[in-house]
This record gives sequence, C-alpha cells and structure tokens, in this order.
Amino acid sequence: MDQYLRLRKSKGFTKDLSNLDPVSIFLMERSTNKCFYKHMMEDDALLKHVNEAWPALRATGNKMIPFRMGSAIVISSVKVGAQLLEKLGDDKDNPLEVGFFGLFQSSSAKNGISKRSGKPWQKVDIVISDGVSNMECTWWKQKKSLGYPVDSIVFIRGNLIKDWKGNASIDVKEVQRIGEESLNSLNFGVAK
Repeated sequence: MDQYLRLRKSKGFTKDLSNLDPVSIFLMERSTNKCFYKHMMEDDALLKHVNEAWPALRATGNKMIPFRMGSAIVISSVKVGAQLLEKLGDDKDNPLEVGFFGLFQSSSAKNGISKRSGKPWQKVDIVISDGVSNMECTWWKQKKSLGYPVDSIVFIRGNLIKDWKGNASIDVKEVQRIGEESLNSLNFGVAK
C-alpha cells in the first residue's frame, strides 16, 4: 500500500481499505457487491483464518463439511444443514451434532411459562448468517442475549434440528466468538 501511494502520488485510502484481514475483505465485498452469492466457508482466506484460530479443527477436504471437531461435523452453510436434515431426517432421539461458523447477526432473550407443564422456561434466539442466508438457533436455559458486534465470526455447536417453521436450525450447546473465550468457561448461566 505504501509503495502504491508513493508511486501514484495519491492522497491515500480510506481507513476501511487499510484493514486487509480476510474477514473485513469478505464483509466489504458482501456490502458493495449487489450480486454477492458467496458463503463464508467458500473463501479460502477465511478458511485458513478459522483453521489458524482453532487448531483443534481437522480439515476434511469436503466443501460441504470443511472441518471436523471431535465427533461433530462443521457444516459450511445453512443450505448444507437443510440438505442434511432432508437426507437424514429429523431424528429427535439421535440428533446429528454439528458445528457452524457464521457471522453473528442478532440475539434476543425470551422467557415464559410452559402451557403444558406450567414450568418456567428461558431461551436466547441467535440469528447467524453464512454470508448469504440466515439461520435462527435456540439456546435454552439462557437469561442474557449475546452482546457481540454484528458480523463478528461466531462458532455454534449443537444438534441440527428443524425449527417450528420447518427450516434448519441448531439447538445450541455452545457459542464462541473467534478469538474470545468460550461462554461456557465464563459461566454465563450455561445449562449443563
């Protein structure tokens, strides 16, 4: 950049262009390109960034399931989750444990009393994006919504299920921001 500025004798770039990490490049491309249709895990630089941040991931070489983490598979997009549910079915007795890296969009805490049992319930609904489409995930027995910045990279681990609308969703066991400590280790009222 400095050499370019010196050779062209230009005034400089905006601060956005000086930050050239893979995440900010992906987000800039997504916000400026009106025909953007690229999932976050399709970007090789982002895959490398995630793999460096999490050495426990094992690369699979598969575009639909780019990583494995222990017994859980890491799906690349919301569409892959829907295809897995369609192929394997929504088995409530033996659900498929998955991980998902995505862009945090929002979260909201809700509570109430069950109409069936009369017991109180609490949950946090988390909306996460793969860069193209959103997935709403539910984290039961949680009191506080997540205060993450929008478009920060988040890892969600849990069981792949269909939500009440029939879309792919994750019944969350763990949420972690890339570069941040796990919420489970910070004791944010996580159900054990």
